[in-house]
Amino acid sequence: MAFLLAGTAHRGSLSAEESIDDAETVLHGETFTAENGCANLALTLPEGWEGETADTPEDGGTDACHIEFWPADAPELRLTLRAYPDGIGLCGTGVTFEEVTFASGQTATACAEQIDDVFWLCLIYHDTPGAYAVEFSGDRTLLEQYGQPLAAILDSAVLGEGFPRQSEAEQVASDAFAEDYKEMRAQFDMNAGVWTVTFLAADAAEVGSLCVGADGKLCLVGNEADARLCGLPRAEPAGDYPAAFMLNETV
Repeated sequence: MAFLLAGTAHRGSLSAEESIDDAETVLHGETFTAENGCANLALTLPEGWEGETADTPEDGGTDACHIEFWPADAPELRLTLRAYPDGIGLCGTGVTFEEVTFASGQTATACAEQIDDVFWLCLIYHDTPGAYAVEFSGDRTLLEQYGQPLAAILDSAVLGEGFPRQSEAEQVASDAFAEDYKEMRAQFDMNAGVWTVTFLAADAAEVGSLCVGADGKLCLVGNEADARLCGLPRAEPAGDYPAAFMLNETV
């Protein structure tokens, strides 16, 4: 997989010289963008590559938006960068997994499988607000042939711009969480633009959770004041209660 993505023998990372050359190539390329709700992605293609964008889900697909791209002289090498609002589910049978580090420091997991003459690749980016991945299915030798420019293109991806990354949301939530916990899990809602960070005990029981809004600050989802804080649509009135009090304009 390292050879396919970088044309080198070391774990998917480009050498210093290769990184500079590829970054310069991408810097002068054309940037393609797609956006749907709180899902957004951008990819820069160098000269000799073509692309198409879609701000709506693919027919029958589970993505929110996507960018297709390919070399102009090899349109059969067609890859797709997608945003997945419901996450990514994979069957691991027969699939190899390898961690990849790009020149910029961006990391991803490369999932690959060879079935007869068809090579399948799913490159899942790390630390993004929501699930983003590049997919390819076709001739493996084409990936090898275009490994160098492809590594630079994949490294150029800008994913979930304007929202905190997973590590940032987890840091904000963990700094504010007062109870003891063993581990935490973060889930980004691509419709609402809010992170929910859940804290777990050693037995995996939930200790509590906190939400982090698009502004990188703690928020609570479910009432009108919190909805304004998160930039979400105002919540509907909850109904009549036998007793209530108001604090900071919140019932």
